[in-house]
Amino acid sequence: RLRTVTGVQTCALPIYQPDFAEAHYNRAQALFKVGRHEEALAANRRALELNPQWPEALNNHGLIEKHFGRRESAFAYFDRVLALAPRHGEALNNRGIVLGELRRDEEAVASFDRALAVNPKFAAAHFNRGNALLRLRRFADAATSYQNTLAADPHHPYALGCLAQTKLVFCDWNGLDAVEQRLRQEIATDGVIVSPFSLLALSLNASECLRATRHFAAREFPVATRIPAQPVETAGKLRIAYICNAFRDHATMALAARLFETHDRSRFETIGISYGPDDEIGRAHV
Repeated sequence: RLRTVTGVQTCALPIYQPDFAEAHYNRAQALFKVGRHEEALAANRRALELNPQWPEALNNHGLIEKHFGRRESAFAYFDRVLALAPRHGEALNNRGIVLGELRRDEEAVASFDRALAVNPKFAAAHFNRGNALLRLRRFADAATSYQNTLAADPHHPYALGCLAQTKLVFCDWNGLDAVEQRLRQEIATDGVIVSPFSLLALSLNASECLRATRHFAAREFPVATRIPAQPVETAGKLRIAYICNAFRDHATMALAARLFETHDRSRFETIGISYGPDDEIGRAHV
């Protein structure tokens, strides 16, 4: 309703509206950004209770479910979005990401293609498409996707490094010098996030590699709250945990096998903690 204050019409709204779906949706996004993920999930759920057919809230719920590792649930939410809005580019992109995590990369590429049909300048979809194509070992197509990413967003933090790495993988030297020169310029201003392994095959100097690696580590592995030190038990075996994403058919494991074998089992208890993909080959005890 409207009321007049000193000749100006203003809208008098209730101070508290518990059924204001947009507020619950916005609150969910804010909570998620500050790391309060469970509360974000509850707030977004309330938004959907008030408006079950809201594509943006459904998409947001899928993203939160994905954060918790519930990929099948996330996928279902993105499909619900697309049932209501078939040209919802964000949902198509998010759906493709989940398909990639489920190792359904051909379907992922198709989902990214649909997102790009909606918006040909959708940089994130170009980049994610490149990642899926790289996993499919379609290297030339992946390189093209990374180039398209940079055309849509010249400051994309990851695309330039991925382009360099992809070209190296399938020995495409065409234009690699220009890519390397651009990498050198971006590294000087911390403008790119590039895997340190990619740098080893380029002609960057040691200081450039160090700067790029420090920037990569700071962005990809930020320092978390430190766990308080616990008293160490002096009796019994010393327990050692190896944390690795390569406990599978991987060169690292071929090189490390002897390390695990030579531990004195009378003095040490060794544990392997995998955070990488499971190919069922590397399930032996460390």
